[in-house]
Amino acid sequence: MTSWKQKFEKLNGYDFLTIPILIVSLIILSLLGMGYRLYFVGEISKQQEVMFGAIIQLMSYIIVILSIYLIHFERIDEFVRCIRYQLSYIKQHIVLLVIVFIGLYVLTYCYNALIQFMPGKMQFNETQNELKLSVLFDNPTFLPITFIFVVIAAPMIEEFIFRHLIIGELGKIFNYYIMGVVSAVLFTLIHVTGAHSPLEFGSYIILASGLVLVYLKSGRKLGASLFIHALNNFVAFVISAFF
Repeated sequence: MTSWKQKFEKLNGYDFLTIPILIVSLIILSLLGMGYRLYFVGEISKQQEVMFGAIIQLMSYIIVILSIYLIHFERIDEFVRCIRYQLSYIKQHIVLLVIVFIGLYVLTYCYNALIQFMPGKMQFNETQNELKLSVLFDNPTFLPITFIFVVIAAPMIEEFIFRHLIIGELGKIFNYYIMGVVSAVLFTLIHVTGAHSPLEFGSYIILASGLVLVYLKSGRKLGASLFIHALNNFVAFVISAFF
């Protein structure tokens, strides 16, 4: 029987450094941003504040992505091989992955449609998270940064933390399926902060459950869940930006 010590020894401990790196970089960049605004900019509008926050968060994500690269790869060719391996899996299963995405999209659409039949206080057209992000689409010149933030950086960081760390790593100790449930719940909770309706969790738990399922069924290949997450955010980006 495997002991707890043996289980912990299987963990890739360096990967968990990304959590403090993310937290510290967010704190430092936020303080620097506040100082810059105080001495060089002055008062800003609500839209500018959200945009400013998005830039800080994006910069923190980039720092974490670079740290992941430095932790895992000593040479660029190792990184290229890893990317090719993930892309190869996506290419081989592209039809199935797209079908899963469509299924999640339809489920989410049906859930949001049913919400309109609920009592008034429980109804909502957009979640608070969506309303906050919608401000980023009001300025067309900011769209390239929004695209990088929403479609590329955010899915990469969230999949690394919620799928790789919580399921792929902690699952070695506590069971992959149990940590899959934990991953889905935590992913949902961070997206419904400040929710006005308790039912705002629904669309996120649907997406999170799909991402967990794809990650586990693919043999814990991060590229599979990342593809669906990025595709989901890309569709949301296109709808928000152009419709």
